[in-house]
Amino acid sequence: MKIYISGPMTGYPDYNYPAFFKAEENLKKEYSYILNYPNIKILNPARIDDDESEKFTKKRSYYMLKSIEMLLDATHIFVLPEWNRSKGAKLEIALANEFNLGFLGTPISYYEIESIIGEIDSTHDESNIFDIAKKLVSNDRQKQYGPPEQHLTDVGRIWGALLQIEDISPQKVALMMTGLKLARETFCPKKDNRVDAIGYLYITDLLEEIKNEKFSFDKEEKVC
Repeated sequence: MKIYISGPMTGYPDYNYPAFFKAEENLKKEYSYILNYPNIKILNPARIDDDESEKFTKKRSYYMLKSIEMLLDATHIFVLPEWNRSKGAKLEIALANEFNLGFLGTPISYYEIESIIGEIDSTHDESNIFDIAKKLVSNDRQKQYGPPEQHLTDVGRIWGALLQIEDISPQKVALMMTGLKLARETFCPKKDNRVDAIGYLYITDLLEEIKNEKFSFDKEEKVC
């Protein structure tokens, strides 16, 4: 069992090392004696510079790289308080989630992890949310779920059956999904929610255009 300690450093006295050392001490006591884990290993990024003469002398990128190397060797991550004040700790938590590490220490909710991932994703995409939403609807989501009209029609049939009512139209399904994304945004604001909400409104508009085109075509045929 290898436990990596993650937490804020930048902006704290002594880079918050005392908190890291205290956590290491407590983890060794708890897991080595109480839970009888004789082979427990604590991976403490505060020990990257154990040589006193070299402490705090290197660039931040050096410490981040070394820390991530330690994290990738871990089976669990122990999260210190105030982790959400640290960009580095957020990145480590996102990586720990990606690699299915066990979480210990300060509780972190699913929504908080999703928010972290959304923050990281948004820093790598300079497009505005309207362009991102359109791209997702036109390309990425279609590859995953098929054409939105067919997919939302299927969803409407399932929801209608569950509610024991008639099929819900794909337009209304899209509007209901917009409402879901807005509800999530009020609870946990992040870019993904806003992009998805715009995406569903964009789909609603596309479906209305398709509906109107079909209506006009049927009307012309009936006149003929």
